[in-house]
Amino acid sequence: MAASIHVQHEALPAFYPHLHRHKEWQITAVLKGTGTLLAGNVLIPFEPGQLFVFGAQLPHVFKSDLHNNKTKRKQIYAEAYSVFFSTDAGLQSLLALPEMRSIDKWLTKYQAGCCIQGKQTVALTELLQQVVKEEGAKRLSSLIALLHGLTTAKSPMAFGGSQRVLSDAAGQRINNVIQYTLQHYTGHIAIADVARIIHMTPQAFCRYFKQHTRKTYINFVTELRIQEACKLLQQAQTENVSAVAWQTGFNSVPNFNRVFKKVTGTTPGLYAARFKTF
Repeated sequence: MAASIHVQHEALPAFYPHLHRHKEWQITAVLKGTGTLLAGNVLIPFEPGQLFVFGAQLPHVFKSDLHNNKTKRKQIYAEAYSVFFSTDAGLQSLLALPEMRSIDKWLTKYQAGCCIQGKQTVALTELLQQVVKEEGAKRLSSLIALLHGLTTAKSPMAFGGSQRVLSDAAGQRINNVIQYTLQHYTGHIAIADVARIIHMTPQAFCRYFKQHTRKTYINFVTELRIQEACKLLQQAQTENVSAVAWQTGFNSVPNFNRVFKKVTGTTPGLYAARFKTF
């Protein structure tokens, strides 16, 4: 009989780079690695110390920041522990028990997924690692302990309302678009070129993308570029706004300044100044 709970420990140069989804819930604790997470129609940075919950069939991908590796041996820049479980069949009956009411209610509230941050993730990560360590009935009891721990987490950042469930064909199309965008967003992207990837006219593609992601393609690219710009401004510890603008695909500094302020509420220069050391 197949197990109802699956576990995974990743220790790689980068996380799996393709948008994917599955019927199981997924709980992931990031131990090492930085980058951008796309979960449904939400785009946020990720870093060590965060814990993510992905609802069933929620498309997601961890886009790892690139590292220059001049050594022959591949270095580990990305590490995470994950637990996968389905609320169908046996676990569905378990969640129907009165003692599991708080857990079932929490899963319903965060069925689209969420992000948990802060010191509280230390204890939750330990509970998750215990699930990975155990087997059989002990693994199940450890999962229940982890789920109970999630119900006590303070201020989880929900990934939004109910997510649109994609068909296999639509999921593959959107995945192709996402992969192309992740590879080219730092340069010029023409809508016609992206539309051609999935054999659509530009007008049909724009409607299709918004229908399936609940945001326009332009907004998606803009969010991706601004996320990258924020990371560059933090890491560089400089106010060289022009260099960041060009590195993140903007065709002019004034346009970058305008879009950055619209998205973040502040200017690139003021944002960079927060992280400047003296």
